[in-house]
Amino acid sequence: MKNRIICIAVSLLMVMVPCFAFAGTELDAPIEEGFVDKYSYTSTVSTTLTISSTGVAKPRAVITGFPGTTTKLSATMYLQKYSSGSWKTVQSWSDSSTSNSLSISKSKSVAHGKYRTHTVFKAYNNSKSEQIVKNSGTVTY
Repeated sequence: MKNRIICIAVSLLMVMVPCFAFAGTELDAPIEEGFVDKYSYTSTVSTTLTISSTGVAKPRAVITGFPGTTTKLSATMYLQKYSSGSWKTVQSWSDSSTSNSLSISKSKSVAHGKYRTHTVFKAYNNSKSEQIVKNSGTVTY
């Protein structure tokens, strides 16, 4: 009888431990679109794309730095269309700022297809810099 109880307990543990491990991983480390690693001169980055029902694409890119640390911010945002198996740039925009944040918001009429924004962000601390590349979600029009 004692051996039977031990076997049942061990079997329950073998079933429950992987479940708890999976649940813990899922709760403790969510993977989400806006996830950003820790950077030295960059607080946050984001890039988004919406396309209206009339075909007006509105790409947006935002980068913020750390006050007292970040001396300059720049971004180049590419509106891209998926064609023949790869992403092709439709239009690009660039801007820079010596303030603590930079936002680029544009609009462009587009034809039907699949689009995204591909943005190259740079944050500077005097002559040192770091680069972050981020894509928006894909939007089909």
